Amino acid sequence: MESVHKESLGIKLLSISGGILASMFFIGFLFMTVFDSPKVMGFLGLFILAGTLVVDRTSTSRVLDGACIGATLAAITMIGAGLGNTTKSDNITTLFLLGFAIIIPMFSRGYMLNLIAVLLFNGCLFALITINKQFSLVHLLAPLLAAAYTYTSLYKFRIWRIGFLISFIALLGFLGIESFNKPGYVGFEWLSSILIMVVAAFILNHIIRTLQIESQQSKVLIYAMTLLLMLLSAFAPAICGGLLILLLSFHTNHRFGLIIGFIALIYFVGQYYYNLHFSLLIKSAIMVATGVLFLTAWFIFKNTLKRYEQN
Repeated sequence: MESVHKESLGIKLLSISGGILASMFFIGFLFMTVFDSPKVMGFLGLFILAGTLVVDRTSTSRVLDGACIGATLAAITMIGAGLGNTTKSDNITTLFLLGFAIIIPMFSRGYMLNLIAVLLFNGCLFALITINKQFSLVHLLAPLLAAAYTYTSLYKFRIWRIGFLISFIALLGFLGIESFNKPGYVGFEWLSSILIMVVAAFILNHIIRTLQIESQQSKVLIYAMTLLLMLLSAFAPAICGGLLILLLSFHTNHRFGLIIGFIALIYFVGQYYYNLHFSLLIKSAIMVATGVLFLTAWFIFKNTLKRYEQN
């Protein structure tokens, strides 16, 4: 049975990969032939996208599923390039692509096309912020993505969950790097962190209700320890976001989220303390204190939430 399962999985991967490569080569050829005509390129992209959505709803072939993924990526590229060269406006092009990101999930039932739509939607929001140089809005987008990831995780919208997780991680990584390099981002990190803490408090409330914890002392302890960990990194929203991902993934038993969140948190913590303008001795003391606090929180949660594993 194990060998059959492995073989079928390999066949699936090869079929999807073959479909993607075949469609990308074909669409790439079409792209090159109409490259000098932006309007034709845009209309051809629309036609390909419409055809892809029809095939996606009716096809049961793995090869065609893979072809739909490649065709969708190529179609979006062609539409974006056509609009960009025709309108000469990054804002208009981005708004049109944002609209397509909303339309695709309405007609598609495929997991990958919905993932592409979510990534495109969030990417367009970020692009609008950077195009118009409204950098402070990034600190509102981060908690919005945190809320979307939380909602899709808690209420079983798993078809979009991975898309919001990847988008959230990517934006946290951007904040972790750029907040130290660009003046436009400095001074508003606390806003992202506070709003992410609000989302974390909502998750904690959900966990407490799931575990049916009635003791007021236990509730206060859970809230206090979690939010204290986040308050220590109030000026590092990437760390707060990493903690939120770990908390939510643990609650929903999402292994992929746990792995990604753990790796991201280690990276964000290391990068944050590396960029602090303190001496090595002070940085070491901060790291040791933070580590002790993490161990204390783990000990308390382990002994307080024993009923969690029973649920």
